[in-house]
Amino acid sequence: MSNHRPSPSETPSQAYQDANSYKIKSDVSVTFVKDSTGHIIAGSEGANYQVKVGNAHLPTFVTTLIKAISADYKIPAPDLTYTTPDALEYGRTYTADPLKGGDTPGQAYFPHFRGARLNSDQTCVEFAR
Repeated sequence: MSNHRPSPSETPSQAYQDANSYKIKSDVSVTFVKDSTGHIIAGSEGANYQVKVGNAHLPTFVTTLIKAISADYKIPAPDLTYTTPDALEYGRTYTADPLKGGDTPGQAYFPHFRGARLNSDQTCVEFAR
């Protein structure tokens, strides 16, 4: 699985939009409310977490070979399209056509997210996967 390094001039939301631009991507949003002393008010902390896995790729020589045999022998290329649980994101379904673009979804992992909690001096929201 070889993905190109994104441009450092792009924001992460721009650079990692395409499933071919990352291997594993985690998006975390943390929210909280502070009091006048700068401490986080207990119970106001929250976090959302989403993890995705990028595409794996069929070697170019494989897709080129299949297309060449199809053209040379005037036979239809095999239909490699399939629908499966979305391997890029847990809990969704996905339809892949590996012959079309060479991409096959990577294998997603069940997300292990503990949730948000305050640290001992109430100055930071911690979370873990």
